[in-house]
Amino acid sequence: MRQELHLYRLREGSYREALPDERGRLRSETLGVWFGVEDAGWLRVYTPEGEVLLTHEEAEKARAEAEARARREADARAAAERRLAELEERLRRLSEAAHGE
Repeated sequence: MRQELHLYRLREGSYREALPDERGRLRSETLGVWFGVEDAGWLRVYTPEGEVLLTHEEAEKARAEAEARARREADARAAAERRLAELEERLRRLSEAAHGE
C-alpha cells in the first residue's frame, strides 16, 4: 500500500496543507529540500536538483564500496608498476647484451 505524505505550512495564522509537485513530492521551504515516499513506502529526502539523499546505511555502504574499489585500484597500479620495472630491467639487460657491455 502506497503511503501518503502530508505537509502543512503556517500561513496567516493557520495551517494549510501544501500541495505536492507532479512527482508527489513536497518541498520544505525551511530546509530547502523535498520529501517523497518511494514505492516501498520509505520516506526519502531529495536535494533541490532531485538527487536522493542517502540514508546513513546507504552512505556507509557506498563509502565502504569506494574504499574497497580504491584498494583494488591501488593494488592493480602497484602490480603494473612492478611489472613495468621488471620489463625495464629486462630491456636494459638485453640492450647491454646486444651492445656487448
